[in-house]
Amino acid sequence: MSAVPTRDEAIDEVVQLLGRTSTVEICGYVSTLWMKQGKEVADDASLSSPQRQTFYVLGLAMTTPEPHKEVPLPRGSWERILRLLNVITDSYMHDNMKAVVIDGVDHKKAHVAAVAFLQRFMSGRLAVAEQIERLIRALHVPFDERIREVLDISASEVLEIASWMLEALIERAERLFKTAAEAKDIQVRTVEDLFSGPQPYEEKLRAWQVSEDYKIAENTFRSYFVESRYLNCIPAREFVERFGEERTEAFLRNFALRRGSVRDFRYFASPDPPNPAEYAPLFIVSDHDGNELVSAPLHAMLYNAIYDRCDDVLRSDADNKRRERYLKRRSDYLEERANSLIASLFPEASVVLGKYFETDRQGNEHDGLILAGRSLLVLEEKSAEMKTPSRDIERCFRNLSDQFKSNSGIQHGYNQANRIVSIFAERTDPVQLFDERGRVAARIDPATVDETFSICVTLESFGVLAVDVTFLLDTSAGKPYPLVINLFDLESLVEAFQRKGLGGEDFLRYLRQRREAQGRLISDDELNLAGKFIFDGNLPEVPPDTFVFVNSGSEIFDEIFFEKQGVSVKLTDDWVPGGVQMDLRKSLSQGTPVFVSAEKSANLPKKQGRNELCRCGSGMKFKKCCGG
Repeated sequence: MSAVPTRDEAIDEVVQLLGRTSTVEICGYVSTLWMKQGKEVADDASLSSPQRQTFYVLGLAMTTPEPHKEVPLPRGSWERILRLLNVITDSYMHDNMKAVVIDGVDHKKAHVAAVAFLQRFMSGRLAVAEQIERLIRALHVPFDERIREVLDISASEVLEIASWMLEALIERAERLFKTAAEAKDIQVRTVEDLFSGPQPYEEKLRAWQVSEDYKIAENTFRSYFVESRYLNCIPAREFVERFGEERTEAFLRNFALRRGSVRDFRYFASPDPPNPAEYAPLFIVSDHDGNELVSAPLHAMLYNAIYDRCDDVLRSDADNKRRERYLKRRSDYLEERANSLIASLFPEASVVLGKYFETDRQGNEHDGLILAGRSLLVLEEKSAEMKTPSRDIERCFRNLSDQFKSNSGIQHGYNQANRIVSIFAERTDPVQLFDERGRVAARIDPATVDETFSICVTLESFGVLAVDVTFLLDTSAGKPYPLVINLFDLESLVEAFQRKGLGGEDFLRYLRQRREAQGRLISDDELNLAGKFIFDGNLPEVPPDTFVFVNSGSEIFDEIFFEKQGVSVKLTDDWVPGGVQMDLRKSLSQGTPVFVSAEKSANLPKKQGRNELCRCGSGMKFKKCCGG
């Protein structure tokens, strides 16, 4: 059995293999991998983080020159590359989880730092292209002029090109399917003609090879080969014909890479330099005639790159007033979008407020409030970003805590919501809330409120630190935990509720169950928990003294996405009810996770009673048989 290579040995071997093959083949393989649906990508590739790992391959490929002569990789090479990718990423997981148990290091700090590091580098932005496009139009398009000054192309123009590219790629795929059907038809007809009738096969073959049908077949199969090889490619001249040379040049300069143009990128979890393929996910290649093509192995990643590039431009703006306008727009859009989404679940709500204040002089601002029946939802929206975590445990924990507790962070949102929760818990007289002009926006009698919920919606994903807020949140004694959810997940959750016929009462039930299980129902993705709730009607039960890890559930949202595209796919058929249980007491006493298999526990036979008939089938009592 060969030894597992080290991280650097694995990287060296991947680079060596990639250096032997063309950019067209590399992009084609990545594209083919992602053309599969749902979790088949991860299952077939056996990758732990398919999106980040496949783009890591593209990033590494850009550090090598284009081979002078194209030679296909030997059989099994791509399977080897995929295994090496897992060796590389697993080494980071091992290093970071090992830090959790280092002697002399605060275990809470180590745990939070390790979780944040892995979340940042093992997951991409978990959103579909249409969600990111909507965000770009809301946040960046209003600053087109500034973005054009820096990038020589505006956000609007970039989105126009991206949209056209998608249409062009779909058109090429449809043409390929049509050509494939024609090739198959020719193949069937030719076989029938050559092997039927009394005329000898050799005579028929010679006659066919000089016929017009042969020329048609030859051209069809040649077209199929070319179209399938360059399926994810668009000729560069088509960009120029449609958008002009200047705009095309600016677009490709910002969002496309050439083979061999990247220096110094090597490590998967490297913030400096970051993976260039994620910031420029298009690739300049050439066909056999030397014509330049633009390859888009995963078109959806282009929207991530557009968002990040525009965000960087506006955040680094030397004009402080314009930068502040951008940050305010982020905050305002988040408030408006999140409030409208949650309000859409409660069409019969008696009170729906956007921005409001505790006093008529704009004292203590809050972001949203909904009174539905006798349930009060207090909404706070925070636009803080989760910065790249450091591998230094102390520094990483300190930075995360600072972000968490900043004015635009989750802790501040919880504190704001808790003020309203406390007012309704302590007051007996009607509570007045005011709008920006000092007018009474709502007058609510606390006696009409039976329960309150705090919801904090973030613009960026904080991953497991938001799903399990017990990691960093300082809560007031006796105060319930909030639901913390990022905007993309909230959009997906609300849409799924509405498509599945669920409404406000179901959402309230979800909030109750989430609050009760906080800190014991664990996942790296809120949509895993929401998906389980939508599918099963409830969240998984959490037995006393256990944690339950939920590592599936979000597939239901993928099903909805494909359903919207007109594709029927079932990704939830093999779900196991509940989650993976871990015994808390034994884990704490033994210093290592002790897992409990709920499935095995449920199937174990109960203890044999001494006066019961023995299970061996002898017909005797257990105490006089096997138990004697």
